[in-house]
Order: sequence, then C-alpha cells, then structure tokens
Amino acid sequence: MKLLYTVRRGKQQGSVLVPVKQKNGRFVVSKTRFQSDQIYVSSLEDVYAYLQRGYKVRMGNPDSKIAPSLVKLESIQVVM
Repeated sequence: MKLLYTVRRGKQQGSVLVPVKQKNGRFVVSKTRFQSDQIYVSSLEDVYAYLQRGYKVRMGNPDSKIAPSLVKLESIQVVM
C-alpha cells in the first residue's frame, strides 16, 4: 500500500509527499497539530484505518527540508 499526496499550491506545488516515519520508526496520525493529540502507529495499514476514522497523517518529502504537513484522507491518493 502507498499513500501519496501531491502539493497543489505554494513553493512546493507539484511535489509528492509520503507518510513520514519518525525517529522511533513509526508514523504519526492526529486530529490536530498538537503533540499531545498524536498517535504513533507502525504500519501504513494502521495509518489508513485511522484516516478512515477522521484522523490526518503527517506527510513530507524525504528529499526536502520542508516541515511535514498533516493531510486528510480526502486529499490522499491510495495505491494498493
């Protein structure tokens, strides 16, 4: 499974973002941008399950130094 988001505006327009693994090797899902609301999950399948429940996933471009963004399911392309 792949989760992809193409940036639609701004300096990074056209860049493809993917879920970002944190230093602990897990992905971050959250309903808000606040650290206290973050949930760490270990697989993309778990990320997708949280996205279906209204959470957002932290996504970024591994080749860029731009900070990752929280992206909702409606904006993400899911490739099986």
